[in-house]
Amino acid sequence: MDRIVFQDVGPQVPQKSIQAAQPVAHRAVFTLAKMALEAGSLDSLYFLLVNDTRILVEFDNCFLVTHMGGHTNFVAATNQTSLNKKSEAYREITKLGRELKSLTKPIAPGTEQDILGIADPDFPDSAREALGHY
Repeated sequence: MDRIVFQDVGPQVPQKSIQAAQPVAHRAVFTLAKMALEAGSLDSLYFLLVNDTRILVEFDNCFLVTHMGGHTNFVAATNQTSLNKKSEAYREITKLGRELKSLTKPIAPGTEQDILGIADPDFPDSAREALGHY
């Protein structure tokens, strides 16, 4: 059997940069965890998830759909303190949530091309089409 020899080529990012970033990232995680624990309601937690997670992950827009007790609900969107449950957007995002309910792993597409290129055979075509509209 041939042996594979691994060679350490050194860090790709200067070690000082990594060390400087770690305390900032740790503080951000702890800050977010503290805020989550202090959320007084599910609605407050949902608002936190779609807005304040930006301290960890960069994003422009976010919406949160929950699947609990057999029901799919669109519960929060970036920069929205409440949702208009009679709006077309509310109905469409709830419908999209139902399409995505069967997924067993997370998806985080960045562009429409990312969505169209999802090669997972378990990813329903109807969900791919619905996501393409967003």
